[in-house]
Amino acid sequence: MHSSWFEYSITRPYPFRWFTPAAIVGGLILAVVFTLVNFSSNGFYLKTIYTKSLNTTEASFTSRNTTLEDCHLDTLKINLIKSDNTQGPSWWLSWGRFTVAANLRCIIISDSGLVDVTIDAEYSGESDAVIHDYVLDDDYETSSSVWWGSRLSNAYLGGVLTATSQVVVTRDNQYLTSAQLSFTANTTTKDIRSNSFFNLQWWLAFSNAGISHSGMQDLGDTGYDSDYFVAAPFAEGLHYARLMHSLFAIDLGNCNSSNLLLDEEGLQYVIIAPDNKFRRKGGLLNDTATMSGLNPGRFNEIPAPGAILDDGGDIDLTPLKETYAKFRSKTGPLSCNNATIMAEYLCSVPQQKSPGVMFLAILLADLVFLQAAWKLFQLAAGSAATRGNPDAMISIYKAE
Repeated sequence: MHSSWFEYSITRPYPFRWFTPAAIVGGLILAVVFTLVNFSSNGFYLKTIYTKSLNTTEASFTSRNTTLEDCHLDTLKINLIKSDNTQGPSWWLSWGRFTVAANLRCIIISDSGLVDVTIDAEYSGESDAVIHDYVLDDDYETSSSVWWGSRLSNAYLGGVLTATSQVVVTRDNQYLTSAQLSFTANTTTKDIRSNSFFNLQWWLAFSNAGISHSGMQDLGDTGYDSDYFVAAPFAEGLHYARLMHSLFAIDLGNCNSSNLLLDEEGLQYVIIAPDNKFRRKGGLLNDTATMSGLNPGRFNEIPAPGAILDDGGDIDLTPLKETYAKFRSKTGPLSCNNATIMAEYLCSVPQQKSPGVMFLAILLADLVFLQAAWKLFQLAAGSAATRGNPDAMISIYKAE
């Protein structure tokens, strides 16, 4: 007789009356149990959805779509770092390494009462006239206030860099290496056009490792209009802070605070502030004899509504003094809307698999579990059989 490499087991019935009904009934019961278990674990998958319904999801923040109240810019810090060792006057690019950090405060009414919310935002800043990706919606027709605010804030941040590049330190061949302008909201002053709307604290670092730090209180309200050697960056920084206060208030739904982007008079003021002597004709940033060498596209011009880059990567820019007359009729109404902390919530909800996929997944899982149960049942029955007869599980072949 041929002998194969493969073998098979020789079996015989279990010597128990109860084994057959126990195996059948127990198998049916386990099949039902395993099917229910596998249906719950393998019949569904988690699907990501967005929802506004508070009945189907629980917000991670206790605001629960509560409107933000009294949002305002608490502190704005402009951090300036010189990237080369040239003495002033230089070019705005010497101060291209800068950051802007804003601290915002809001109030919400929650189940536990008034809650003070602090929001911190820090970005590398943007002074390019054509880049405004730091705002989500700047459509010039539907979000006119944001469109104007983002374009003008770029121009005045460019003004800060340009004015700083023109600072000349007259003693010991020193030059400015870094600076920080910190504008903090003054709660006692409500008029955003006032020089005291923000309290200014600053520090200046020089090439000889010297540091100067002080506050605008040492120069008085006329300090922004003085002959102090860094008065121009201070004045540009103040106007930039006014713009960011207005822009943040609109973005966070504070429509009642003092704002320069919600009425026509305020918009005309914020385009070119008449009380900024460095923006007046003949001033540092408005001198036709020298302005062309300072790259006015960075601080004195903005693109038209809907303007796009041409094939050469350029875009037409318009001087600030002409923008209101040329652009205002093309932009939509100046407006502000209430804001909430997350109107939509990200959730993971169970989604039933297709019938075919679900049936196959449950069937395979049931077979695995039933096979494991059958092996355990055989092991238990075999142990019971050999307990009374050690040779019960041995098949004896008797040749004739």
